Amino acid sequence: MLIGLGIVGAVADIITARQRSSRTLGRLIKGCGQLIVVVVFGVLSLTLTDAHGVAPASLDVSLLRDLPAGFAGLGVVAGVVAATAWICVLVGGMANAATTVEDFDGLAVGALIFSIGAFVLIGFWQTVQSCTNPALRSLLAHKCYPVTDPAGLTEMAVVLVSALVGFLWWNTYPTRVRLGETGTTALGGALAGLAIFARTELLLVLVGGLFLFLAATRMVPGIGRHGSAAGPRGPLHRNLESAGWARMTVIVRFWISAGLAGATGFGIFYADWVVR
Repeated sequence: MLIGLGIVGAVADIITARQRSSRTLGRLIKGCGQLIVVVVFGVLSLTLTDAHGVAPASLDVSLLRDLPAGFAGLGVVAGVVAATAWICVLVGGMANAATTVEDFDGLAVGALIFSIGAFVLIGFWQTVQSCTNPALRSLLAHKCYPVTDPAGLTEMAVVLVSALVGFLWWNTYPTRVRLGETGTTALGGALAGLAIFARTELLLVLVGGLFLFLAATRMVPGIGRHGSAAGPRGPLHRNLESAGWARMTVIVRFWISAGLAGATGFGIFYADWVVR
């Protein structure tokens, strides 16, 4: 999925760069491409199983683990269709939300480091407490995580964080190299994919909440001179800069917010294991 979404984002970047007037066409191609990639990803992750008979993604909606409410009760076919639609919402929402902040020097990259970094910790703990771990003591067996290859998820998260740290050297203010839609679409989707595979889908709202919040602020209408709605006023980070905040101040404040969100998300995840 990471590669597929990256290709879709690259096509959108190329169309936008070559034909400035064809942004609508670029968005249409991007939307259709994302849908195809995510549907294939969803179906495969819900139907393929490992040696223990566990699929990477679940038919149940998850928070810190799978919740009783889900799509399994709909039957196999209907359940897979409904769960795939849910995966499309998660991946598409996060991929497009990450794109919202890409043009603000280093903001997206720094925030992604903290968000994906939270899944490094979550994946590590799931590896230690995996239901397939033979070293897990029977006393703790009821707390285990039925996750497919948590060690592989941890390694992927570490690779992504390491790459982002190196990229931030060139992407921070004043930026010299940008992620573009190629990078933000792929990395936003990867963040959602980690949450899906780690069975922490709803926790993504907190861990990746900065991107969702900033994307939502684009839809908040501004106020015209006579108190009437003046249409969308743009994302919050742009408005703070327009209000006189230094760009680097805005970036660092939001980095701190992303770090706190990631730490809080892992704290809640770990607390659930402690009290279980």
